[in-house]
Amino acid sequence: MNIKGGVYEMIFPSIDELLKKVDNSFKLVIIAAKRAKQLNMELKETGQYPLPDTLSMALEEIRQGKISYSSPDKSEGLQEN
Repeated sequence: MNIKGGVYEMIFPSIDELLKKVDNSFKLVIIAAKRAKQLNMELKETGQYPLPDTLSMALEEIRQGKISYSSPDKSEGLQEN
């Protein structure tokens, strides 16, 4: 939850909804952080400033099923669907 003006604001999409796409919260954090970093680099290359909230963008992509992942023992990296 974020605190905005002394009021708790829920994060969207919800953790429960995201955990339907990723099997545990630790993987979710790593996948979202890696995708947000990718988005930051892509947006910086285009010269877009100020940069949008890439973490929220990454979480939304995960919720929509646009991001797939594999365990490190199989192959590294994220793939866009």
